[in-house]
Amino acid sequence: MKDKILAIEGLRGWAALMVILSHGALTFFPYLHSGERPEMKTPLEAWLYDSPLAFVYSGTAAVCIFFVLSGYILARRILAAPDVTRAAASMLVKRYFRLMPPVLLSCLMGYALFATDFLDVDRSALSGWIQAYGDFDFTLPGALAEGLWRAFLLADSSYNWPLWTMKVELYGSLLVFAVCCILPWLRFKRSFLALFGAALVYSRPESEGLLYALFLFGVGLSQGEWTLPTPVAIALAALGIYASAFNEGNHLHALFDDVHLRLNGAELSREYLFNAIGGASLVVAVLHHPRCGRRFSDPWLVKLGELSFAAYLLHMLVLASFGAWVFDFVLPRAGYVAAGMVGLVSSVVVIYAIALPYARHVDQASVRWSNRLAKRLMHQSA
Repeated sequence: MKDKILAIEGLRGWAALMVILSHGALTFFPYLHSGERPEMKTPLEAWLYDSPLAFVYSGTAAVCIFFVLSGYILARRILAAPDVTRAAASMLVKRYFRLMPPVLLSCLMGYALFATDFLDVDRSALSGWIQAYGDFDFTLPGALAEGLWRAFLLADSSYNWPLWTMKVELYGSLLVFAVCCILPWLRFKRSFLALFGAALVYSRPESEGLLYALFLFGVGLSQGEWTLPTPVAIALAALGIYASAFNEGNHLHALFDDVHLRLNGAELSREYLFNAIGGASLVVAVLHHPRCGRRFSDPWLVKLGELSFAAYLLHMLVLASFGAWVFDFVLPRAGYVAAGMVGLVSSVVVIYAIALPYARHVDQASVRWSNRLAKRLMHQSA
C-alpha cells in the first residue's frame, strides 16, 4: 500500500507539471494548442502538435487525472473507516476548509499583481490568451469573494484562471461523500457507479458531466485490490498517452474527425471525452500494475506531488509576471523561440521555488487546520 501511495503522489506531481506546461504553451507557443499556422514560431511545434508527445502538455488530461485520484483517495479513506457515515461527515466538514486558505491567498496574490506594477510588462509579442489576464475591473473585495466562495460555488476564476476546477473539486468531493454512505449497502457496487456516472454524462454532456463521472470512476477503482496483466497495463498506458494527446484537428486523431456524439440535446465534448479516457487509463495503469506504479514512485516525482497543489495555484501568477518579463528581456537579444524557451523554463523553476514555502506554510497549514476543526466539530456533535 505504501508503494501505491507514493505512485499516487508521483502521478499527482506529474499531472501538475502537465498543467504548468499546458499554460506555458498557451503563453509562449500557442500553436501547440490552437494548430493555427499564424501562431507557429518553429516547425518543431507542428511536429509536437501532431505527435503523442502532446500529452505532456495536456492540461485537460491532467485535471482529469486529479479528479480520478480525488475520487479514489477520498473513497479509500472513508470506506476503510469503522463508521463510514461518520468518516464521510468528517471529510465533509473539513473539505472546504482544507481547500479555501491556499485558494484565497492565491486570489489575493493575483490582486496584488494586478494592482501593482508586477504585470506592467510588454506582453504584446505573447499570445492573446496571456495578454487578457488581468484585463478586468479588479478589486480587493472581488479577490476576497472569489477566494472565499465564488471559485467554489460558481467556478469564478478571474484572479487566478486555474481556479475553475475548484467548483468541480468541491462538488465532486461532496458526490463521493454521499456515494460512500450508500455504497456499503449495495450488492452491485460497480454497476451502480457505472449507471450513476452514465447519468451524469447524459445530464451535462458538454463538459461537467464527464468530469463528475471521473470522481465515481475513482471510487470504483478503490473497490478491492487487483493487478493488471502486463500487456493490458501497456495497452492502457498507450491508450492514455494517445487519448491525452488530443488536439482538435491534429493528424493523430484524424480518424475521429467526423465522429460527433449527441446526448440529451447537446454535443458530447470531444476534448473532455478524449482527455477523460486518457487520464482515467493512465490512473488505472499506474494504480494497478506494480511496474507502472514504481515508475511514478521516483523521489523527484513524489516531491513534485507534495508541491502539486501549491504549484497549481501559483503557476499562472508566475507565467504572467516573471515569465513575461524574462521573455521580454531575452526577445531582442536571441529571438522569439529562445525567449519563449527561456521564459518557460525559468518560470517552471520559479514556480516550484515559490511552491516550497507555500506548500509548507499555507497548504500544509490548511490541512492541519481543517483536521483540527473537523475533530472539534465532530467531537461536539458525537
